[in-house]
Amino acid sequence: MATRGRRPLRVRIVAAAVAISCYRDMIALVRTTKISIAIDKRQLRDARAAAKTEGLSLSAYIARALGNQLEDQRRIDAARELHASWGTSAVPTAADRDAFLARMSRPRAHRSRAA
Repeated sequence: MATRGRRPLRVRIVAAAVAISCYRDMIALVRTTKISIAIDKRQLRDARAAAKTEGLSLSAYIARALGNQLEDQRRIDAARELHASWGTSAVPTAADRDAFLARMSRPRAHRSRAA
């Protein structure tokens, strides 16, 4: 429990285990934490409609979008790291290019709706 001045500040985190269907015939348990976010009303409306179209809850839809964004960021960071390893005067070879494309072009895992 954290304190602010003399009064104790109570922080409550709600965690749950959620079953999701990741691949055909496989179910995984994922620990989730409930949070509060602010979002533009139009984006929220569009996200709800898209989630409904895909048969997902709004939470699952947003979690998937966040996962995709984080995966993209990891790829960007890896590309920057590889680029830095070539040095300022070096030019990547065809083999460097092919190795980079193989590393970066793994398909995303498609998450289907919960069973």
